[in-house]
Amino acid sequence: MILFSELCKISFRLRVAWLLAAALLSVVCLRQWGVAGQNTNPQVVTVSAASYAPVVAPDSIVATFGVGLATEIKVAATLPLPTTLAGTTVRVNGEAAPLFFVSPLQINYLIPAGTPAGTASVTVTASDGKVSTGTVQVAQAAPALFTADTSGTGPLAAQLLRIRASGQLIYEPLAFNDGTKISTKPFDFGAESDQIFLVLYLTGVRQAATSSVRVSIGGVEYAPLFVGAAGGFVGLDQINVALPRTFGGRGRIALLIKVAGAGGSNAGEFEIGSGAALNAAPVQITSLNVSPVLAGDELEISGSGFAANPRENQVQIIADDGITAKAEVLAVTGSTLRVRVPFGAGTGQLKVSRGQSEAGQTIQVRTSVSGFIEEAKAQPDGSVTRVPIPGARVRLFNQPTTERAVSADGSFVIPDVAAGLVTVEVVIPPGGGLPFPNPLYKLAARAGRDNQLPRSSELYQIGSTPLPGSAEQPATVVTEAFAAAGFTLTYLPPGRTPANLPVG
Repeated sequence: MILFSELCKISFRLRVAWLLAAALLSVVCLRQWGVAGQNTNPQVVTVSAASYAPVVAPDSIVATFGVGLATEIKVAATLPLPTTLAGTTVRVNGEAAPLFFVSPLQINYLIPAGTPAGTASVTVTASDGKVSTGTVQVAQAAPALFTADTSGTGPLAAQLLRIRASGQLIYEPLAFNDGTKISTKPFDFGAESDQIFLVLYLTGVRQAATSSVRVSIGGVEYAPLFVGAAGGFVGLDQINVALPRTFGGRGRIALLIKVAGAGGSNAGEFEIGSGAALNAAPVQITSLNVSPVLAGDELEISGSGFAANPRENQVQIIADDGITAKAEVLAVTGSTLRVRVPFGAGTGQLKVSRGQSEAGQTIQVRTSVSGFIEEAKAQPDGSVTRVPIPGARVRLFNQPTTERAVSADGSFVIPDVAAGLVTVEVVIPPGGGLPFPNPLYKLAARAGRDNQLPRSSELYQIGSTPLPGSAEQPATVVTEAFAAAGFTLTYLPPGRTPANLPVG
């Protein structure tokens, strides 16, 4: 078995020809970069050779595009890299840059290691004396992933490392060429004892602190085991990261690199085959950290087989009466799944599923009443914004001991309510500028579940705003007509009514 410390030091191998092709890339249409044709002031555009991003890092591989940059096509054949190739030179802030490849339209080279952050000047001088100039933005770290088709997107130029229980190391490609295009090559997790690692190739991260680097896999961030220069290759960086068996995703998965303070890289893809999901550990639930549960509270589910990506886990509470409430998955940590108990949940079965694998467990729900307290506010553009009422509280009528403050989102939960007819009283904060009486709402509470108010409680102020009228029938005439008939007519600003009324 290879020790963790040894794994971080492994220098993973690639064929030199394949990697050189990935580093040099293919020539891109110059119009994409806005490069002018023949003129008196030839300009060049410099980008990352991996991602084509406009920000690069010292000691990283870049590509410069222009016209008449060299008089012939030539590839460097020696190490250290030459600073003159086919008579062409590139200077960054006046310092000669090591050259991988030169051609009339494109040059690939290394940003000198000592280039400071900021805007750097780029000067290309061809063997015929033609000079082209431009600038490039330099940052201490600028992560850029190499992809298999050199486009900066699609299948990663990466490898999978499988370590058997015996210590055997097996390298597997993550992309393949079918003769017409390059595609992701699906892989399986294999035996339960196999350890799976992704070996990523990129440029622009070697000067970043390892602690500042994260690998985002399907939206879940992981700390890498190794970040640094890839041995034997100029300007090429390498990141090794473990892929948890619990990831459980199927199909293509997006991956990118994030560096604190430097943003993220371009995204590449790899693919977990259907066999990987089938071979992954099935979902199992061993225990809940609390029972019975209360709507709105966090619940920790212990078990195994959870997908590392929270979005790939589906959690539902199916009440004995058949009503289903979907729980929000907050986080996945090892063998635990943290969720929020949904409003409207009832005693019944807790179901956790990942793909085709599902597990269930009996769950008890405390009897409660929940809802939302909001105020409808008309906006200048005629729209209505509903906002929680600051300081509002909710209680069972004439039972101060049951009082609960309304949350920042306007929600409330009154726990451990006796089953039967209950009256909920909304307590408006004194001095809040809202001249409401304490509204009352009645509902029949059922035992063993969260009982929701039939609709969100939306309060709106009765004002003295005159009724809208028209040129033919002013609002004052309308109001006076109702008053003469013995009615008092009061205008209500926009907002939902306490009961459903016909449209208009």
